[in-house]
Amino acid sequence: MKNKSFIQKAVTAAIFLCFLLFTGCSSQMSPLAPREPLTSTVTPAPSPTITVVPTAEPTPVSTPVPEETPAPTETSAPVSSPEVMNVCSLTVQCINAMPYLKKCNSPKLEYLPQSGVILALEQATFQDGETVFDLLKRELSARGIPFEFNVNPMFQSAYIEGICTLYEFDCGEQSGWLYRVNHKPASVGCSQYPLASGDVVEFIYTVSYGDLYE
Repeated sequence: MKNKSFIQKAVTAAIFLCFLLFTGCSSQMSPLAPREPLTSTVTPAPSPTITVVPTAEPTPVSTPVPEETPAPTETSAPVSSPEVMNVCSLTVQCINAMPYLKKCNSPKLEYLPQSGVILALEQATFQDGETVFDLLKRELSARGIPFEFNVNPMFQSAYIEGICTLYEFDCGEQSGWLYRVNHKPASVGCSQYPLASGDVVEFIYTVSYGDLYE
C-alpha cells in the first residue's frame, strides 16, 4: 500500500511540475503573430503577342483618261437644190403600118401590139438640157423595148433605124421612123432637139411622109 501511495504522489508531482514548466514557458514566449493566409500566386501564362502587320494598300492604277474630242462645230452646209425635173408626154406608135403588115402577113406582127401603140406615156420626166433622143432612149431601155439607131458624125445627129423589130423600108420605100413635137415635124434630128416642159413628143412609123400631118 505504501508503494501505491508513493506512485500516486510521484505522478501528481510530475503533473504539477509539467504544469509549472508549461506555464513559465508560455509567459516568456511572445504571442504568435497571426498567420498570414497562404495565397497561391498563379502566374498567368503570357498572352501570345499578336503582331498586326499593316496591309499594304494597293497602288492605285492610273487609268489614262481619254482626251475629250471637241465636238465638231456645226456648220450650215449649203443645201443643194434638187435637180429640176420637167414633164412631157411620149408616144411611140406604128398604127399606119399595121394594115400593110397584115396585108403582107409579115412575121413582125407577133412582136407588135395589135393596137399599133408601142409606148404611151402621159407624163415622162426629164432634166434641163436633155433632148428628144435622150428621152426616147431612156424610156425604151427602161421597158426592155428593143431599138436601133445610127449616129451621123457629120451632123452630130442620131437616126432611129428600128423600134420593136420594125425597121425602115419594112412597109415600102417611104416607110420609116420619124418624130414630131407638139404635132409638128421637127427640122433637126431628135438628138439635137432640146426638150421643154409640156412638150408632146411622138415617134411615128410612117408609110408615107404625109402621115406626120394627120
